[in-house]
Amino acid sequence: MARKSPQPKATSSEVLECVRQNCPSCGKPMWNEYNNLRRVRTLKGVVELRLKIRSCQ
Repeated sequence: MARKSPQPKATSSEVLECVRQNCPSCGKPMWNEYNNLRRVRTLKGVVELRLKIRSCQ
């Protein structure tokens, strides 16, 4: 079913970093490939979660 009203603006924002910053295979630092954005509705408001996706070049 389609949304009839726009999604509310986020009241807070969190950036989630990867636990592993180096590649498990070669040991070199991994690059930030892209950001994955999600909005989650909680009882305290809308939280914007931004996950940084990393990959080895």
